Amino acid sequence: MRVLLVEDHPLFARALRDEIVRLAPGCHVTLVGSVSEVVKALVSTSFDLVLADLNVPGATGLSLLRTIRNQCDTRVAVISATDSPEVVREIFDERAVGFISKATSNEGFSHALYLILAGGSHFPDLVYTKVETRKEGRALTSRERSVMRLIVEGKQNKEIAKELALGIPTVKSHVKHIYAKLGVRSRVAASIKAGEAGIVPDVRNGR
Repeated sequence: MRVLLVEDHPLFARALRDEIVRLAPGCHVTLVGSVSEVVKALVSTSFDLVLADLNVPGATGLSLLRTIRNQCDTRVAVISATDSPEVVREIFDERAVGFISKATSNEGFSHALYLILAGGSHFPDLVYTKVETRKEGRALTSRERSVMRLIVEGKQNKEIAKELALGIPTVKSHVKHIYAKLGVRSRVAASIKAGEAGIVPDVRNGR
């Protein structure tokens, strides 16, 4: 697994790199500290994940996130000291797979980082409980579609985890993200909404 870590504070960057390697042994981490370095790295190397602090030289607001999106379709998660609800929701809407506040406790930080490294997603609860979804819902990722298909089949998190070779916490994270994107609060509602959107066969009429 190759991770591009975007962080311009050397001490935090080294500590975060070490934590990534601890949580994902064998992971190769490339460390950069500015927008120009990000672009150069993305042009020369294919990454599985970009972990980025958006407040680095050459970036303002969400400009770095959009720059990354313009360069590639790699999964992107944000690690930042700026954690206002408005900013976090904007990051969610930009199709990031996660947000971790630098103010999070060590245990919480590691858990969130583990979920993201394992292929899941993580956002503060405020996103899942208050995000305003469009009528058609936000697009699900391929992994979320796989989870949604198994939810429709009536499988529980433990069974989904086994079938997709994922950890149960990762499955729970996917389910929470699916709920937020579809604007629902239960598996039944998610199944109906996903059926209406054509994501899975409509459970009400077998289509």
